[in-house]
Amino acid sequence: MFVIFLFTSLIGCKQHGKISVSTYSSCIKFVGAKNVSKALEIYHSIPDESTKINVFICNSILSCLVKNGKLESCIKLFDQMKRDGLKPDVVTYNTLLAGCIKVKNGYPNAMELVGELPHTGIQMDGVMYGTVLAVCASIGRSEEAENFIRRMKAEGHSLNIYHYSSLLNSYSWKGDYKKADELMTEMKSIGLVPNKVMMTTLLKVYIKGGLFDRSRELLSELESAGYAENEMPYCMLMDGLSKAGKLEEARSIFDDMKGKGVKSDGYANSIMISALCRSKRFEEANELSRDSETTYANCDLVMLNTMLCAYCRAGGMESVMRMMKKMDEQAVSPDYNTFHILIKYFIEEKLHLLAYQTILDMHSKGHRLEEVTSIKTLLVFIVLI
Repeated sequence: MFVIFLFTSLIGCKQHGKISVSTYSSCIKFVGAKNVSKALEIYHSIPDESTKINVFICNSILSCLVKNGKLESCIKLFDQMKRDGLKPDVVTYNTLLAGCIKVKNGYPNAMELVGELPHTGIQMDGVMYGTVLAVCASIGRSEEAENFIRRMKAEGHSLNIYHYSSLLNSYSWKGDYKKADELMTEMKSIGLVPNKVMMTTLLKVYIKGGLFDRSRELLSELESAGYAENEMPYCMLMDGLSKAGKLEEARSIFDDMKGKGVKSDGYANSIMISALCRSKRFEEANELSRDSETTYANCDLVMLNTMLCAYCRAGGMESVMRMMKKMDEQAVSPDYNTFHILIKYFIEEKLHLLAYQTILDMHSKGHRLEEVTSIKTLLVFIVLI
């Protein structure tokens, strides 16, 4: 209600010619935090063109769009602003680049923005380099990240732990532990001490590279430094071990974590259940799923799907129905994986009409099933009956 009141008051002030740049900017930020559509309405209602392309006002509305995950709309508006005469500043570009980190296809947009900078006279600073490195790291573009690091050094910028952290993260995609170790050595040589994020990222690199002995050693270092107070580093190692076919070693990490009373939201259980299912140890997966249901009252969709899959693989109709009811009670909306698990289960149990109804429900929720042989068979069967 207050947002609507503020918007109405602003319109009233506009009619009397009393609105300053700072007022517009502050109001857009405030309203945008609650309702980005209203913030856009305020921006588009600005009658004076010179005010509308004021860099402070433009930065405010672009920031609102970025914070709401609307990068595509943000870029389109930015392009229109430039056509109308906006002269973007370093804040504008930092805002847009930050938005590129949060979206799936942000890298091309980020590189296009960086390519514009020479034409604007804006020099990249440490903050902007840090943001670009984070964009590269978000999709594993390690060579591009290295190029930006070289540019930073050539331009005389001092690298901080966040720059090194992003470059290290880019190595984690392919498990390039040799470059990761070289990076850590370089960083320590200039007096920077790895923090929790960097040590956890290095663990991810070692796991991806299949260095499980070094991963265990690093996990012990994380524990000694007080950086393993929650389940995440244990989960990373468990997941890597189980996917490498080392189920018993993963189980050992899981039991060790539980024995130490490490804080868990159930993600470790979810990983272990999936590992047991991959190894066709369905009864154990089923038992751990029941234990997880009892231990964790509220589960996210990933964990719910994992338990549902375990129940389906074990052939426990009662447990499957209970899990579906639980999802309804917690108002958890099923995703593609949920429907896929159920359809496969219903087909295997020869509950064809129920499988067909699930397909219809799936389509009504905006998901489309891939055309696989089993589904073709099901549809043929339905036509025949």
